[in-house]
Amino acid sequence: MRVGCGGCLTSIMALGLLLGIGGPIWGMSRALQEPVIPASVTTDEDAARAQQKLFRVFRGAREPIILSETELNAFLTRNADIRDWPFERSMVFLRDGGVVEILGSVPLRRLVGESALPFLADFLPSGLLRRTVWFRIGTHATFERQPRRQVLLEVKALTIGRQWVPATALRLLFEPASLRFVRVSFPETVSDVRIETGRAVIQPTSSRGRT
Repeated sequence: MRVGCGGCLTSIMALGLLLGIGGPIWGMSRALQEPVIPASVTTDEDAARAQQKLFRVFRGAREPIILSETELNAFLTRNADIRDWPFERSMVFLRDGGVVEILGSVPLRRLVGESALPFLADFLPSGLLRRTVWFRIGTHATFERQPRRQVLLEVKALTIGRQWVPATALRLLFEPASLRFVRVSFPETVSDVRIETGRAVIQPTSSRGRT
């Protein structure tokens, strides 16, 4: 996030929270701890199925498309562009009520470089900069039809490593371009997207049945 002096101040506070600068050492330690990561196995076949389904969505499928959590994770692992999905390693969990939880890692060096204070990398120990920072982001998905069709992921909760922080810190730690993943665009042929446990149901404007 490259902003003016006010933004620099908030970025200093956010980075201080993450690195423990001016705060308790236990906060830094917890922020750099790796969270409990559930076992997950995805295959190239899962990624291929996801790609085929998404292709059908953008070609204007006339029937609902059901994308499983496994297929989604396989696609993100193998096909996601870093410009749209900033995490090196990630897992996405889909739950009833539109709940989408993202578990993703970012190298600390890149996180500092994207902040308003990239020069901090010159003062931090190289061993620290090689560490990986894990984010657990709790969001609520809402399908918007205007001004364009998109799923908006509203951030409700944020944990860095094993340290809870205010959800607003996400916008202080990432530049705006890296947060594009909170808005997922869809073509005009999609009338709704529902998040259910273990799957996303993409409903076309004209439906003839279920897949």
